[in-house]
Amino acid sequence: MKISRFSIVVASLAILFGALVAFGQIGSTVSSPNIKYYVSAASSGAAQANNCVLNATGGLTTYISDVRITGDGATTGSVIAITLTGTASTNTPTFYLTVPTGATTAITALDIHLTTPIAASGPNQAITVNVPSFGTGNLSAAVVASGYQTQ
Repeated sequence: MKISRFSIVVASLAILFGALVAFGQIGSTVSSPNIKYYVSAASSGAAQANNCVLNATGGLTTYISDVRITGDGATTGSVIAITLTGTASTNTPTFYLTVPTGATTAITALDIHLTTPIAASGPNQAITVNVPSFGTGNLSAAVVASGYQTQ
């Protein structure tokens, strides 16, 4: 009995499909939130705190999923703590950013992508990204946050 190349390809694809189904890669359902609105906020300014707020909406729960912080250094370098407040987290989510010495030296941007977005402490509650001043002599700093709201 002669087996054609076509038969081998079809059999290989059937085996691959069966393995994908068995390991949950095909045919599984992924629960996604009932997203009502996408939300974002931004703040920028030199040598000042730049806090941005994902605003609350009545009857909806806000989730934060992404934060990006950019800017330049300051007269004296430092490490600052960025916090997320208003969340349902037991501990305050905290991230650290190194601010280099030199007002014209760019920071390494801090990109935070939360694979599991963090919920606000309840419906109609805002989430705030708290970014302290980069320091004296800083010429630019900016933060952008995004997420969504569900019912």
